[in-house]
Amino acid sequence: MSEQLIQLILFILIYIYNVCQLNYFNKLLTTRFSSRMMIIFLSLFLTLVSMFLITYKIFIPLTYFILSIVLYFSLRLCFTDLKSVIFIICINIVFQLVLTRDIVIGVSSLITNQSMYTLVQDKGNYMLSFCVSRIIVLFILFNFNKLLPLDVAKKILMNIPILKFTILVKGTLVILMLNSNYIDFYSANIKTATIPLLMNRVIIGLCYYFLLFTQIQQIKFKEVELNNKLISLQLEHQEELYKKRDHYAEILRMYNHDFKSVLTNISYFLDQGDIPKAQEILKTIDSDIKVIVTENQCYSNRLIVDVILNSLSERCKQANIEFNAECSIPDHLSLSDLSLSRIFGNLANNAYEACIRQDEQEMRKIIFKSYIKDDFFILYTQNSFNGEIIIEQNKIRTTKRNKKQHGVGIESIKNIVESANGIALFDVNEEKNMFRFYIKIPLSHE
Repeated sequence: MSEQLIQLILFILIYIYNVCQLNYFNKLLTTRFSSRMMIIFLSLFLTLVSMFLITYKIFIPLTYFILSIVLYFSLRLCFTDLKSVIFIICINIVFQLVLTRDIVIGVSSLITNQSMYTLVQDKGNYMLSFCVSRIIVLFILFNFNKLLPLDVAKKILMNIPILKFTILVKGTLVILMLNSNYIDFYSANIKTATIPLLMNRVIIGLCYYFLLFTQIQQIKFKEVELNNKLISLQLEHQEELYKKRDHYAEILRMYNHDFKSVLTNISYFLDQGDIPKAQEILKTIDSDIKVIVTENQCYSNRLIVDVILNSLSERCKQANIEFNAECSIPDHLSLSDLSLSRIFGNLANNAYEACIRQDEQEMRKIIFKSYIKDDFFILYTQNSFNGEIIIEQNKIRTTKRNKKQHGVGIESIKNIVESANGIALFDVNEEKNMFRFYIKIPLSHE
């Protein structure tokens, strides 16, 4: 096979690989530009960079290092996701490319009974090793959705803070391979060079996929833990509601029992012309009823949302923040209780923290509204803030110390909403110091 033909095949394979990879990222991440044009031009650009590095036989570790840097900044340019998310994606891509090529060279050495050095010195074989490795990676990519479904991949990227150790180990495995002793390639003894290298790569590959499996299990465990907490919160809230119901039922029985005597007393004072005394009795009854109503608010028809909003209401009372909420959640909404709790929990925390940073004499208020309109679930929140807000690249830059965690909270809302084919937008009224957040999700009719 001629060198030019191998180059052409390699170019086509790398381009197909880049297109498939970017199509997957387009579903996984949030794009800045038109998806179709971005995939075409970025795939071509990455292919040209790869072909240049391979054709001129740049030192392999340096080749992958340059490729990872180019890939990182290209993805940062085209997607709006966090730096840590893009970094993890680059680590995974480089790992697959390095691992498969090393295994291809090792297996080829055993089949041809030639040393790895002899194989890679021939430019045709050198490029052919990249061709075969790309075919293997493409096969893995086409079947990757079975191993790691898109929704699971999104959950992993949303939970990066709890996966720091496994991510560190993954990064270490990539560095170990890039810094491995390539002097083995110069050894003519296949048994002492090729076989140990193959065993090393197989073990590293097994470790890598074991870590991937561990990440999936960690996410599942975290979800079970969160679901258990939600169930516990719901039970506590229900128990509290039952106690309040019994308490207010007892109060109503007392009112029913005493109502005739209360009316008699009011009638007596009116007959005597003592209107102020009659008004005093009515005001006392009115204030008692208001206490019953305000202390037993129902903000939502979905229990977990009602729990979160009641908790926010209590915090607002203590901090002297005006609070108003009326959230109707449809049954046929394609969001679980866990997803709803993440959305409402993050929005509630962000709104409350924005309000408490205001001066006490300022108007502080939080509003939550949700309803159904034209087959869409609409969630609207509004809160006051101190006027200090920084927006960069259509993102809110936090003033919190824990910037990474805050960023993950906002990204979590966006990812959950987008996974349900919805949109999440925010708006800032700098004149009135009001921040508004909009969520729109299509209803499911299944």
